[in-house]
Amino acid sequence: MTDFSGAVCRAIACLLAYLLTAVPASADVNLQMSINSDYVYRGLSQTASGTGLQAVLHGQLDSGWFGGIGMNRVDYRRPSDERSVETNYFAGVHVRRNEDFAYSVALVYYDYNDDSPIDYDWREAQINFHLTDHWTATYAYSDDWYGLNDASHTAELIYVYALPKSFSTAITAGYSRINGVLIEDYAFADAKLAWSHGPLTMSLGYTITDDGANRLGSAADSRWLLSLAWQHKLY
Repeated sequence: MTDFSGAVCRAIACLLAYLLTAVPASADVNLQMSINSDYVYRGLSQTASGTGLQAVLHGQLDSGWFGGIGMNRVDYRRPSDERSVETNYFAGVHVRRNEDFAYSVALVYYDYNDDSPIDYDWREAQINFHLTDHWTATYAYSDDWYGLNDASHTAELIYVYALPKSFSTAITAGYSRINGVLIEDYAFADAKLAWSHGPLTMSLGYTITDDGANRLGSAADSRWLLSLAWQHKLY
């Protein structure tokens, strides 16, 4: 981990510590845990089509500042790649301009637990625009995609619609431009149907990528995704 990256992690950890110790009336802190048939990120499997396990601790102040830590099981099935856990540190601010429009800006740091000579850790800046309760548009930029010193630009558009009987549906379309040799620019999309009951949410979805991701082999295959998530509000 570089000095800069370490400073980012420490800053995010300090913000999260403040959120967890803030007066309950001014902070909203949630814990979410999930088990998934696969951990897919922007159309690409991070667990070699195996089971994904995830835990996320997220806190937000009434002022809009937020921070959190997420942990995911990963498995890249390469002889020289011993990564098994991805830890995400994130922090940012959410600003609501009116009832129908809000935006958020965040910094995310992806940290991996392996001891190989290759430093896979990387960072990303994100900006999100939220229109009504249905649309979210995201732009993300990294100057060190997966620790490969390649710049990446990703644009995503998400549409969410609430259905009767506690059902909802979500559709995502995105495009990643990678300035490197490992992978070409590629598009990805997914659609899912979810059902919620109390703290539990079950979802079934399908994700696809185009030919630009073919160099990554089976990680870019189209696949069905099944997920069971549990969320608890700590305060």
